[in-house]
Formats: sequence, structure tokens, C-alpha cells
Amino acid sequence: MHLIRDIDDDVLRNLLDTELKVMAQQFGTLLRTVIETVNRYGLKSRHLRKHERAAFRFLDSVSSSDFSSELANKYKKRFQKSGGKMFTFLEHDGVPWNNNNSEHAIKRFAKYRRDADGRFRNQRVQQRQRSQISTLERNDIGRLTQNGWATGRIFKRGAS
Repeated sequence: MHLIRDIDDDVLRNLLDTELKVMAQQFGTLLRTVIETVNRYGLKSRHLRKHERAAFRFLDSVSSSDFSSELANKYKKRFQKSGGKMFTFLEHDGVPWNNNNSEHAIKRFAKYRRDADGRFRNQRVQQRQRSQISTLERNDIGRLTQNGWATGRIFKRGAS
């Protein structure tokens, strides 16, 4: 997702860079066809595998091109570095094509870290976390396990 946003921003800032524009158009066309398939069939690899050839053809064409544009070369390096990983979702069932779920999951932690940075010493934070966890366990609300939260009763003991 960041790559798409970055390319769009750079194309808008550099309207005369035809090499970057062509690269962005080719990448956009590829992604639109893949996303149409995702919208129609879901994240099933048997439907998405048909796009593998086009994806790797795009990556090969970018890496074999000699660009005079500084920005096009920047994206060429970026595609060479992470291009193979970028299309992993084509090969495996259920792997999302974007990282929205991951970013949404860490947003609260990032906000907490930004807001609390420098206010607490590590020892004080650990003490607070232990206190919160023991309160949850004492009230049988939930406990942290290796695979995440295992929920117990929702209400405190004795409550009805």
C-alpha cells in the first residue's frame, strides 16, 4: 500500500517524468486486474495464480530497463528489492494483497508509544502490566496465552 501511495505522489509531483509515468501505468494495470480477481473470487490461489506470469513479467521488464530518470531508478531498486515478496499473495490462499490489517492492529500500540514516550521507565511499565494481567486473571476475564487471549467469563465473580 505504501508503494502505491508513494508512486502516485511522485507521479503527481513530477508530471513530466514519462519513465515513471509508464512504470506507474503498467503497475496500476497489473494491480487492477489482480484486485478484480480478488473481488470476484476472494484470496484463492487457484484464481490468483493466473496473474503470476504477468507480475513477474512486469518485475523483469522493470529490472531490465535502463532509466534516465532518478525517480524511475529509485522505484526500479525498490521493485528489485521486494518485488518477489510483493506478490506472495498470488501463491497462497488467504494472504491479503495489502497490509491494512497489520497496520490497523499496530496503530494503537504506535499511538501509545508516541504519547507515553519518556513518561515511564521500563520497570514501571512492566509493573503496571503485571498488575493489569493479574486483575484480569483474578476476575477470570481472560489470560494471555501463547496464541493470544483466552477468554474466561465476561463478568466479575458474583455478578449476575
